[in-house]
Amino acid sequence: MASRPRPALLVLVVLAAPLFAGCLGGPLPSVDVLATVYPLGFIAERIAAPELTVATMIPSGAEAHHWEPSVRDIDRMARSGLLLQQGGGFDRWADRAIHGLDDAAPPHVVVLPLLDIDLLPEASFSGGFLQGVGHDDAHHDDENHTDGDHGGVDHTDEPHTDTGAHDAGDEHPVHDDGHGHGNEDPHTWLDPVLHAQTAWRVAAVLMERFPDATEVIQERTRAFVAELEALHASFEETLTDCALDTIVVSHDAYGHLARRYGFQVAAVAGLSPEVEPDPRTIDRLIRLIDERDIPIVFFEESVDDGVVQRIAEKTGAEARVLSPIESLLPEQRAEGADYFSLMAVNRDNLGDALRCQTTNPS
Repeated sequence: MASRPRPALLVLVVLAAPLFAGCLGGPLPSVDVLATVYPLGFIAERIAAPELTVATMIPSGAEAHHWEPSVRDIDRMARSGLLLQQGGGFDRWADRAIHGLDDAAPPHVVVLPLLDIDLLPEASFSGGFLQGVGHDDAHHDDENHTDGDHGGVDHTDEPHTDTGAHDAGDEHPVHDDGHGHGNEDPHTWLDPVLHAQTAWRVAAVLMERFPDATEVIQERTRAFVAELEALHASFEETLTDCALDTIVVSHDAYGHLARRYGFQVAAVAGLSPEVEPDPRTIDRLIRLIDERDIPIVFFEESVDDGVVQRIAEKTGAEARVLSPIESLLPEQRAEGADYFSLMAVNRDNLGDALRCQTTNPS
């Protein structure tokens, strides 16, 4: 019998002092809240700006799994009021950067167990799961840290992340019951219900760190979560009465999304999108597409789509984007795209790929 999925983590690191005063090209501006990845930065911007200054470390168009911070980025990290880190192995470069900070100015570290993937949507959207969570529950005191814990970041309860592709011995590289890497996959923001939990947790820490902004953060978080609740409802409406139950993707980033809405994922590569695909896996995916008459194969916008295009040519399937929303491309930002608009496109593309009868209005 499968064990109960472990909670994913959101790592929140409060950095206490500057690393150094200047660096090549001049220092980047200090901010109140610095996020490692776009989905966390988007939450902070929506619920705390402009009262608090917010920035995201990974720039537009960068491949989030393999981006590395510059000296200027690390300096800015050290001078920021709060660092929001996704954890789960997604942004390990942040752990390395924190570990490398000067011993004279060590970061104060807060690690919050965040996401319960079995929590009911009602509790996630209401924020009720935060009731009774006190200061002692959320914080790990510095005296509990050891020299080997990445500069004070406690990863004791953090789930292991499997970055490999599917076992080549599987008949079809499909995730049973839609779970995929759902209990290890760091792409929690692709599930609107889990992203609501993230928003409430971020809000709680922001209000503790910046108490003068408490009232506006509370109000904006309720509005933000209401948008996530509506997004969740639209996914449920769209992904009903579907003829198929499996999608084919280039990158195994969709375990949480699949688990939430009851479909399966067959991926060319594992959690790291640049893992070299196994030819046998590609052959099995081609057979899967032919056997089940899967109409669409998905790639992501920031990674080379050559393998998916070859699979599409061999099978006659259409190749489309299913965005992992790890960062925004410059052209997406210029067009005013954001998390919600990209998730709406993902929803409609999934409806087409699964041959669902309900088409959600835009």
